[in-house]
Amino acid sequence: MAYPQCSGQVENAKRTIEDGIKKRLHELGTSWVEEVSYVVWAYRTTLRRAIVETPIALTYGFEAKVPTEVLVPSARVEAYDPSINEQLMELDAHFHQEIRDEAAMKMEEYQRHAKRYHDKKTLLRPLRCKPISLTM
Repeated sequence: MAYPQCSGQVENAKRTIEDGIKKRLHELGTSWVEEVSYVVWAYRTTLRRAIVETPIALTYGFEAKVPTEVLVPSARVEAYDPSINEQLMELDAHFHQEIRDEAAMKMEEYQRHAKRYHDKKTLLRPLRCKPISLTM
């Protein structure tokens, strides 16, 4: 079964990634293959206006670390303790579904707002049917 809304979302994501690749190629002048992973990473870690979350946060339940945060020790990296991390992950698992539900509600509100905006700008025109005469 087809899901038309999904096609629009896929096209939007594809267009965003293509635009990101074009901008990076224009700035750096490198091969597009080298830039795809950076552009996709930026797309996945960018906050979405409709859901007020990042796709990675909705998928995995936590924000991703920026690559420079891994290479350059920060307070977050220095304070990492695997045993405490496991406990915190178990606690966060309970709240993860709540975050997804909240994001779904925000998405619905965003869609209602977009529909109201569109409907306000749209003029209703009556359909005028003319009689059809068939002559032979």
